[in-house]
Amino acid sequence: MPGNRFEQHPYASTESILDADVVLLDPVIDDYPTDDNAGLYQGRRVLSEGASFDIREHSEHWRHELDALLRSGKTVFVLLREQDRVNVHTGEKRYEGSGRSARVSRIVETYTNYRFMPVALPALLAGNGTAMQPTADPIAAVLFKALSSRMRFEAYFEGTLPRTILVTKSGAKAVGAVLPVGRGHIVLIPPIGLDDGTLCYERGNKEYWRKAATTLGHQLLKPLVDVDTMLRSEAVGTPPPAWASSATRPSRAASRAATRIEEVVKAQTRLSERHKELLVTLEQESRLDALLYGTGKELERAVTDGLRILGYQAEELRDGDTQFDQVIVSPAGDRFIGECEGKDDAAVNIGKFRQLQDNIQVDAERNEAERLATGILFGNGYRLTEPAKRPGEFTTKCAARAASTNTALVRTADLYIAATWARDSGDPEYAKQCRAAVLEGKGKLVRFPPDGDSG
Repeated sequence: MPGNRFEQHPYASTESILDADVVLLDPVIDDYPTDDNAGLYQGRRVLSEGASFDIREHSEHWRHELDALLRSGKTVFVLLREQDRVNVHTGEKRYEGSGRSARVSRIVETYTNYRFMPVALPALLAGNGTAMQPTADPIAAVLFKALSSRMRFEAYFEGTLPRTILVTKSGAKAVGAVLPVGRGHIVLIPPIGLDDGTLCYERGNKEYWRKAATTLGHQLLKPLVDVDTMLRSEAVGTPPPAWASSATRPSRAASRAATRIEEVVKAQTRLSERHKELLVTLEQESRLDALLYGTGKELERAVTDGLRILGYQAEELRDGDTQFDQVIVSPAGDRFIGECEGKDDAAVNIGKFRQLQDNIQVDAERNEAERLATGILFGNGYRLTEPAKRPGEFTTKCAARAASTNTALVRTADLYIAATWARDSGDPEYAKQCRAAVLEGKGKLVRFPPDGDSG
């Protein structure tokens, strides 16, 4: 909304709006990133784990804010967008099988762009158009006269509502309504189009409103304020003045209820903070799962985490042009340089060997390197296939090159089994056996000792 009378916040924020006179909320969640590894689930995109956490936090924040505004008697305008359904990670996981056939499935649930609403909406169906008309409600006339030229509906309600203000041209479907909530109101109206190319201009890769747009913004504000005034005048009862709290004598039951409300609010705050902490912990503790299906940076971080669990010092190295996925040092001082590769539907080939050998030579010239490092190629071939059903995660040429260069080959799905068992059992002897297996695996595929589930 153009103009200097508006304070604007993105949906993806936790800014407070409790001091606002009138609120206009646009429920658009396009900016939350998708989980590139998940693809579509039931035809809908899956948000990344971080975005899943964020959208819950932001939706809950806005729900609390709107609930407080409505209880205080204010008006909230919501642009009635088409319902956008996405899938979000719940943080829960389902484990199937054990040992080398272990499979982890992450549980998702459907989330919509209307989860911020403090009340449930009637069924909302997709449909768009500009042909609409006001009902006999006096509020409808105010909104329709000022905004109809810029409104285009994207959705309509199935069935009737107690207070419909805008309907399709035929009058069959409601595209605008007023919902009383607490002492306030939610006013649902079609989106207001402000994407006219004449309203803004670009300068230095930034967009600015023209003067005409600012004037228009103030004109669009007037019907919103007028409707707010009309709805407030309809409210039953008189809001208590400032002096009422000291002049009135609440009953004991009212005092107990007020005290209990404070206790509940404090408890909700504590639970919300604890919930956030647990989600962060869950995300950190689940990073090893990328060893089964990850690629890129996600796979590199998971490999580093797994190596640390097995007792190695493992760090990514980024120093100018020098870039190593992992510099790995065992408790005995054995040095390794790691490279990671994930393939969607193919085995890992010899493409990484030249880079790995170059990195080993660069490492040998560093002051920190007292011993010549051995290369380890961490491969996640056929990463989108269940590990037990993968035909082979390294090509024949890759195995031959590993033998000729004394490079160890590690299937990241095998590292997942070893690292999760070492982590969960806390057995230092098992971790030591895993490190011995890596030493013995120079020039070939590393065979980790069996874990407690498979062995």
